[in-house]
Amino acid sequence: MSKAGLSKAEIKKRLVRLRNIEFLHEQQRFKIWHLRDENRELRQEIKRLNIIVSDQQKTIDDMKLQIEELRVMVFGKKKKKEVDDDDLTPPKERIPRSSDSYKRPIPKDAEVTEIVPHPLNQCSCGEKITKKKTVVFYEEDIPIPTQKIVRKHVVEKGYCLNCKKWNTDIPLPSCKVILGPSVS
Repeated sequence: MSKAGLSKAEIKKRLVRLRNIEFLHEQQRFKIWHLRDENRELRQEIKRLNIIVSDQQKTIDDMKLQIEELRVMVFGKKKKKEVDDDDLTPPKERIPRSSDSYKRPIPKDAEVTEIVPHPLNQCSCGEKITKKKTVVFYEEDIPIPTQKIVRKHVVEKGYCLNCKKWNTDIPLPSCKVILGPSVS
C-alpha cells in the first residue's frame, strides 16, 4: 500500500459492508422491539392464566370436600381398624350374599318426594304405539344443603308395530333405583 491510503475498490467494498451492517442492525432493532412487546404480552397472559388456575384449584378443593361429605352421608364413616400383628385369630368367614343385596332397596312411598311422569303417545318414527305398559324406577339424589330427594319416575313404554321394538320417552336405567346427578 502506498501513502495515499486505501484503494477505491477497497473503500467501495468497506462502504457496502458498512451499509449492509447498518441495514441489518436496524432490522435487528425492530425485531428486538417486537420481541419485547410480545414478551410483555405473554407475561400478562401468564399472570391472567395463573389467576384462573388458582380459582379453578379452589373450586376443585371445594368439590373434593363436598364429594367426601357426600360419601360420608351415603356410605358412612370408615371404621378405624386397630392393626395388631400379634393377633393370630383367623379372619371371619364371609357370609354369602344374594345378588339382590348388591342393589339399592326400593324406597317406601312415604320417602318419595316427587313423581315424574313420562308418557309415550307415539314412536320416534311417528307410528302409533300399541301394548302400552308402565315401568317404574326411582332416582335418589342428595342435594348438599337439604335432605335426600327421591323421584319416582313413571315411564310408559309401548311396542311399535312398524319398528318392531319397544319404545320409551326416556331411556330406562339398568336397575330400579339409581343415584341422581348430585350424588354421582
